[in-house]
Amino acid sequence: MSAAFIFICVLFASSMSVSSQSTPVTVYLVDSGVSADAGVERVSQVFFPFDPPLVDPCNSHGMNMLRVIRDNMASDTRVVSIRAYNRNCEADWAALDSIYRYISANITQPAIVSMSLGISPYYSEALNQLVQTGVPVFAATGNGGTSDCYWPAGQDGVYAVTALTADGSLQSFSNRCVAKTDGLVIGAPACSTSAATALTSAYNTRAVNVSCIVRDNVTGGNNVTGGNNATGGNAAGGNVYNATNTPCRWINVRAVPFAEPRELDPLCAAAEPQWPYIFLACVLGAAGLFALAVIVYLVIHGYRRPVTTYAV
Repeated sequence: MSAAFIFICVLFASSMSVSSQSTPVTVYLVDSGVSADAGVERVSQVFFPFDPPLVDPCNSHGMNMLRVIRDNMASDTRVVSIRAYNRNCEADWAALDSIYRYISANITQPAIVSMSLGISPYYSEALNQLVQTGVPVFAATGNGGTSDCYWPAGQDGVYAVTALTADGSLQSFSNRCVAKTDGLVIGAPACSTSAATALTSAYNTRAVNVSCIVRDNVTGGNNVTGGNNATGGNAAGGNVYNATNTPCRWINVRAVPFAEPRELDPLCAAAEPQWPYIFLACVLGAAGLFALAVIVYLVIHGYRRPVTTYAV
């Protein structure tokens, strides 16, 4: 291993080191749920019309994304898990609007929404309203290797996250999201777009906009020139407003620095084509079985030297 490569690895590790914020960031992890012993807050609202509250994980995806976030977030980050999968462990898109509305109404600024999931395009006004609060929403573009973009990543205002290689080029399996009109397409070094999304969410917990903190916590918000605090804005989950009455962006969104992609979750193995390895394994397996059959036959029947007979 060269000294240059070691230097790059050390530099990346230092850039991803965990640091503390004066105002902790809340990451809303909208996924398949996390276990009770994960040590994070789990929202138990009834987002599914015919089901009781669902918070326990129905597969390992949510726990994998939580691990990525925890390994890369600021030390004082608060994580809130919201399960978006129904009782059949399918992403319930009818429930997503309810989840968007819940976050908008209960948000604690500064905050980030991390969504490593996707489905066919549909516009959500509830998601649009969530984006308007100034909270960055990161969503995976998908691992289909096409120019398309899964939703909610494809909706304007949402940061569509792709997966990148070590040199910063797009991974072959990553959807490109070319039709997105707002230009909010960013990438992160990872071997799945799910992991890239979780990594980007974690990295931005250290990108808090200090001006928002000063305006809200030190000078009492924009009470004089806009009356945000007077109406309970920040306490109720609203925005901090500046003198021109525009929402303050709490998070200065940044892309994760380039580095060697890391296998951040089990989806990494599935992100690369597996058929060449499967074909090779089948060929080798068949050859091995044939050789074993020959050996067994020879052991049972014994090796008999051919006998040549002559007519006399």
